[in-house]
Amino acid sequence: MSNQSAGDPGTKPPERRPPSDPEGAFPFAFFGIGLVIGLYAMLPAFAGPQLHVQRITEVVDHVIPGLIVLALVAFGILVGARPAGLMLAFGAVVTLAGLWMVDTHIGLLRQAVDHEVDLVAAGFHLSTALVVFLFGLAFVWRYREVLTSSRA
Repeated sequence: MSNQSAGDPGTKPPERRPPSDPEGAFPFAFFGIGLVIGLYAMLPAFAGPQLHVQRITEVVDHVIPGLIVLALVAFGILVGARPAGLMLAFGAVVTLAGLWMVDTHIGLLRQAVDHEVDLVAAGFHLSTALVVFLFGLAFVWRYREVLTSSRA
């Protein structure tokens, strides 16, 4: 028995794109995770261990960045994750939203160490910031080929 398929032995199998190819198949898992992360980013404004801050602070630090992530991921789904240049720009905006969240929450860690705020609440709030920032970096990494490809 041969290891070849029952088809024509001279036929080559279709070429497959590498999994990291931004023009490949639609990245269902990646965008699904993005939707979950967008919701997770907003969670501290509505549930979980709370900090004693003004409501507008929670909106600016959690709800707006979470809505940005949700909107860009949803739009990415609607356009079929193409063109790659647009997806790269979306990734950059998500990264900036995550950077905003990290910047506005990094002081919480110091306050928690000094026992000024609850450590669990500070950790929960900071974790949402880190997750959004890391997702933004992954988003940019996924579509980085636009930056490195040469124009013919």
